Amino acid sequence: MSRISSKTDTVALPDGAKLAYDIFGAEHLPTTSPIVLVGGASPRSGVSGFVITFRSIGLRPQVGMGDSRLANRDEKHTIELLARDLLSLIQHLGWKQLSLCGFSMGGVVVQQLILLPYHPTKPTSLPFTATHVILAGSLCEPLRDKRFGLPPPPPAGKILSEQEKMDIAREMLSLSYDPAWLADPGNASRIQEMLGLMVAGRIQEMLGLMVAGRPRGVILKQMRAMNRFDFTDQHTRLPRSMQFLVIHGTLDRIVPPSCGEEIVRRIPWARSLEIDPAGNTRGTVPNVAFGHSWYEYFDVQVWVDVIEEFVGGGMPLVARL
Repeated sequence: MSRISSKTDTVALPDGAKLAYDIFGAEHLPTTSPIVLVGGASPRSGVSGFVITFRSIGLRPQVGMGDSRLANRDEKHTIELLARDLLSLIQHLGWKQLSLCGFSMGGVVVQQLILLPYHPTKPTSLPFTATHVILAGSLCEPLRDKRFGLPPPPPAGKILSEQEKMDIAREMLSLSYDPAWLADPGNASRIQEMLGLMVAGRIQEMLGLMVAGRPRGVILKQMRAMNRFDFTDQHTRLPRSMQFLVIHGTLDRIVPPSCGEEIVRRIPWARSLEIDPAGNTRGTVPNVAFGHSWYEYFDVQVWVDVIEEFVGGGMPLVARL
């Protein structure tokens, strides 16, 4: 794999908020078209396995966010607000043609972004063309008053013991992966790495746990936002020229597999993953028996090929929010 240099920057939004983002492979712009990566709830910039997977996809620019700050602590958190923030970033970057990839909550934000032209009360045209959209472990309608199977966050101000932190970390990992993956000796070092990072408070891949640099209140606002969006009947207005790929494992315990099926029902021209157990066909996966953190399953080259085959060899990766 080629090494991809990164550049971290911020953009000030009209409401005073600051949006932090990273661009990987910027040296390959403007000769290649980027992919914008939008992670799940409360990812810290540059550390998510989701981003690391995409950084392996050759010489393609990518952009993403993780260290942004609200304009004020009382600001209402909605999926629409996040989508319009993303729109402001893309306008700032000046990209006119791109692909989008949203993971978990990020997939909901991506859907809201491409549906802005059909917003029932505040339609907003997009100053760019999204040619390809990847929705991974995501959903198109709220799960209604559910916490996605996650444990409740610790009470505000409570200082957790090291054992309590480890217990919560293990519980969260058990939700994002399946028992077989967790029991595989080949994954032991990766599991210990993730547990160490989570306990140290430097990473949060899942929902609902307060960590350093990511206030508990922001996480709770994100949880509420995920129960309050409404895309009813809007997907039918999307252009058929916009290609979709849905990635959703049958062992996902955070966002049920039925949510991926519902996306395909609403976007009938969307593609699902193609399966080749023998691994002889480029761009396929051995199976779809994987958990929420889909990017940790299989060799990374499998996902590289899936994404490259979908967006096409000439499309570069974008920025990560």
